[in-house]
Amino acid sequence: MPSDKLTGISVLVAVYNYSVEVLLDGLLLQLSEIKVPAEVIFMDDCSSNSEISGHNIALTENKEAIRYILLNQNVGRSAVRNRLAEQAQYSHLLFIDVDSKIVNPDFLENYLLHIKDTPAIAGGTAYSELKNPLHSLRFYYGKSREEVAAEQRDQHPYDAITLNNLFIEKAVYLKFPLDEQLTQYGHEDTKFGYELKANKIPLLHIDNPVEHIGLEDNQAFLDKTRLGVINFVKLVKGGLGHESKLYRAYQKLERFHAIGLFRLFYACFSKKIMKNLLSEKPSIRLFDLYKLHIFIEELKKVS
Repeated sequence: MPSDKLTGISVLVAVYNYSVEVLLDGLLLQLSEIKVPAEVIFMDDCSSNSEISGHNIALTENKEAIRYILLNQNVGRSAVRNRLAEQAQYSHLLFIDVDSKIVNPDFLENYLLHIKDTPAIAGGTAYSELKNPLHSLRFYYGKSREEVAAEQRDQHPYDAITLNNLFIEKAVYLKFPLDEQLTQYGHEDTKFGYELKANKIPLLHIDNPVEHIGLEDNQAFLDKTRLGVINFVKLVKGGLGHESKLYRAYQKLERFHAIGLFRLFYACFSKKIMKNLLSEKPSIRLFDLYKLHIFIEELKKVS
């Protein structure tokens, strides 16, 4: 059952080589609009760009209820979020990615409206417009797979969870922290969703999105996707992820003894697939094939 003992909201933001300016401006406005105690903690995971870190420190210093913590060594995506939760002084946490923009004037208030209904609330992600064709794959993937209405996300609530824009009781998060063994990019939130589901922690999806503004270029997104799939293979080997679309696609090929045929198909058309994915109008279906190809090859390595 959700706790009604609200002491305040701790907004938690992991930072790595990215300016906090846009998000900070939005959060400062939000803090001035709500009537409950709140804080914002930025934790810089030892960014390699000292100029950006210095700029962020200058932006946040001497601002009430704002903390900027600079780690002296990189701890990874999962560990930095766990440390943020440990630093939080209030009963409820709100995780937001640093490359987000607050677009709803009632953003924090919308979470407070549901605080007695459930211990965990997912607000969702939105995308506005493609401003750079080099970011087309990340943009179209986001529009197609991440910009999803709450009603649709609620059909499979734990499959749709991400740590970006997640409002959760601190006690619940600390009981089921992120797996710090997943140090590379991707799927640490997938495992977190499995943990919530396995332990029957209620999760509510609402339409309260932040806008994702920090889009990678196509090649960078493909590289990060590869790392994410490699992480996902680790989860599968540990007995998780069998309900995912990616694993079900693999199972279907296996059932029809078509793994070899798929590998041959991909080898023949890989150059054309990559050309499409790096183009201004990439196919998300081909992107799915790219992920399935990586999954099969990585699974083969560890089998």
